[in-house]
Amino acid sequence: SLAGAKYDKLAKKEEKEYRFIFVRADGEQLEEITRIVEENNIVPSIDSRIFTIEEAGEALKLVANGHTNGKVIIEL
Repeated sequence: SLAGAKYDKLAKKEEKEYRFIFVRADGEQLEEITRIVEENNIVPSIDSRIFTIEEAGEALKLVANGHTNGKVIIEL
């Protein structure tokens, strides 16, 4: 779609796959999403580096520049 065109191009370039899910704060919808995640054993990718709270700025720059291999963890 037009909204995801930028991300489609970036994903293709990086040989990565992504999916958008649009949700609202709705208990019934969140229960359905939980069911789907559990039934399909969906596990997010997590970047190998764990940042400290002091390194939060560095972690945010990494995310902003798109140089992660999954979710970024900041340990508190």
